[in-house]
Amino acid sequence: LKLDSAVFTVSIGPARGLSFLTYTSGCRGGVLCMSQPTFQIVDASGNAVALAGVAVSAAVVASASTSDQGCCTEAKQNCPVHNLLCPILGGAKVAVSVSAGKVTFTDVSMSTAGAVQLNFTSLGSSIFESVHVRVGPAARAKIVIPPMGLVAGSAFERQPIVIASDFGGNWISSATDNITAMVTLLGCTPGDLGCGSFGTMSAQNAAGISRFTDLGTRYAGPIRLEFRLVSVPACGAVSCWSTTEVMQVSPGVPSQLVVVSATAEYFCSRNMTPPWVLDIRDKSGNRLVASDSYALSVTSTPSDQVEGTTTVQSNAGQASFQNIYITKSCYFYAYEPFELCYTLTFRLGDITVTSYPFTVLSGPATAMEFHTQPEGTSVGAPPGYPSVRLVDVSGNPVMPIPTSLPVSSSFCGVASMPSGPTVDSDKFDGVNLLPNMV
Repeated sequence: LKLDSAVFTVSIGPARGLSFLTYTSGCRGGVLCMSQPTFQIVDASGNAVALAGVAVSAAVVASASTSDQGCCTEAKQNCPVHNLLCPILGGAKVAVSVSAGKVTFTDVSMSTAGAVQLNFTSLGSSIFESVHVRVGPAARAKIVIPPMGLVAGSAFERQPIVIASDFGGNWISSATDNITAMVTLLGCTPGDLGCGSFGTMSAQNAAGISRFTDLGTRYAGPIRLEFRLVSVPACGAVSCWSTTEVMQVSPGVPSQLVVVSATAEYFCSRNMTPPWVLDIRDKSGNRLVASDSYALSVTSTPSDQVEGTTTVQSNAGQASFQNIYITKSCYFYAYEPFELCYTLTFRLGDITVTSYPFTVLSGPATAMEFHTQPEGTSVGAPPGYPSVRLVDVSGNPVMPIPTSLPVSSSFCGVASMPSGPTVDSDKFDGVNLLPNMV
């Protein structure tokens, strides 16, 4: 016996998932896959559902190590070479269905060569596909070992190693092209001390690997290294240069002392203003701003004349002698009392620097003394032509400052000398003969 029902219609069910229309294929590292994935929204039985506005998200299937530390992100240019646990999915991660229920991705790419599994999710369900990514053509220089041990004036202790790679960062072992390096000195302007780099800025690829040997900089401060393949003239919207993170170059060891203040040629007895300030610099001229404190000392020529605090500690690579002075004026050491008779020598260990010559002038007159005593006399006879002179508090003869000197007549207070009926204070040598005393 048989019983036929009335004719009825089976309707398409609600949207439940995705079905592949085309698979992802023709992928090379870092560039768009030639065949992009497309999908149809389907019901539970696989029937096509014409539904617009359904979002489909794409992702690389995670492994135990993919999302943890050590894997690449799109913000990092220098990813591990051939790390299959860390592929980067490029392009839009979400596509939306049109009215017929069709979903089309247009710019899927993957960085890492090898087998990569993709996951497409929508409507609470996922489908997967395995994609083989091939190595692309040589396009970029990729830094695999950055430099370390950066000290100004010396070649980097560990030199960079750079490989030829495709846009995805995959090593091109057949590449023989040269790689060019560029050192960018951040915060360094032309004319600054130590602004310059040195070394061989080009290295030949051998099996796709370039090893630099003598890169360095005379500049102490932040720098960045950049590398590119010589044979690649343009890289589209992406820079052809691969860059390191910003790195800090440390100053070298103390190698020189430089006087940066106290430019006067004339000082007053017991008063050295402005103070002497010195930089501690490495051999490239960089001040050792972050270095330890060093003890600097000062001596004079003629010897043993500098007084006060003759040993000071440096701070941030600079030493200031705020409390040193010389008592004796140049009158005691030079035929010409205004001659540049003194020099100072500053010392840090075996490193020395000697100042330019300078003059020490007397201070204001505070007393009068005999220059020559009266002698060989009798009552009513001349007393041997005695002479007197004005002296400052340290016993230096006080003499008017000639107009030929580039200082004012009141410098050191000399212009305020006392006067008297028997003292000619304008005499150049400061000595006043008293021939008429009886």
